[in-house]
Amino acid sequence: MSSNQRGGFGRGYQSLGENVTNKRRDRHEGFDLYRELESNHPLRKLFEQNPNSDKLPDYRELAIGYNPYPQEPLPSGIFYDVISEYIASMKHAGERIMRAIALSLNLPLNYFASTFDDSFWVRLLKEEKMLN
Repeated sequence: MSSNQRGGFGRGYQSLGENVTNKRRDRHEGFDLYRELESNHPLRKLFEQNPNSDKLPDYRELAIGYNPYPQEPLPSGIFYDVISEYIASMKHAGERIMRAIALSLNLPLNYFASTFDDSFWVRLLKEEKMLN
């Protein structure tokens, strides 16, 4: 797969044994997605206006890149639609968990809302074991 098909650093499909943790190949396959930031998003603007700055975080490609989606053998758009629905469901579940934590600590229901209103990372893993 070319880097364009993979979507750039950190995006796209990882096959079994492709990822390395603690100098050992993992036995997992996964699909890493990041939120595709709108053209007027402050983080996208920051990286686009300062492309060579060493004062910015090292996740430029993650902030301004695009996710690759399979073209075949699925009907057009079905993978994107399913993944989008899954992401929305997981974000909703996360919001509910954070509200439950706030209530359990006797805090206002939306106490943590500002900490998860702009997330952009998603990882879908199938199986994870270390290869010898």
